[in-house]
Amino acid sequence: MILHRPYIAIFVVWCFTVVAGAEEPAVPPGLNGFDPARLLEGAKKKAREALERVLPDPGGLARPPAISKVADVLAYGNRQAAARPRRVKVRGAVTFVDPSRPWFFLQDGSAATVVTQGFGAVPVKAGDLVEAEGTTRAGTFATYVDLAAVTITGAAMMPLQSGTMPFITAR
Repeated sequence: MILHRPYIAIFVVWCFTVVAGAEEPAVPPGLNGFDPARLLEGAKKKAREALERVLPDPGGLARPPAISKVADVLAYGNRQAAARPRRVKVRGAVTFVDPSRPWFFLQDGSAATVVTQGFGAVPVKAGDLVEAEGTTRAGTFATYVDLAAVTITGAAMMPLQSGTMPFITAR
């Protein structure tokens, strides 16, 4: 088993050199003077160089700032949300809760959207002021906040109804 380990390390380095596009492999021609630490360091360097060609910032992966308004979540759009989900951190009032499902409607000063929670869902009720941190997802009708970590920050006044709904009675 010990004899196979140098060959595995040589194969891994060879794979990295092929991916990195080097003409000759960085592996010593024979096992004489074989230095696994130097070989591993060379493999890490080749992998870093290969990533730098593909990604602009492989170490920190520069991310855009989190979306902070519900209107911006909706404006992000289903196509973009499906292709590149973005982080969301919004605050607002809970206006509707379905007790049988882990989702609710959240409304801030700009718009309203659906927020879904994953495992460990925080029980919220209409009128709670919450902060939800999740990602954008493409919905059937509009973009929404998915798998949000929710924190209840207080109580909010429910928005006033803009008009009355006429009731239709059957005769």
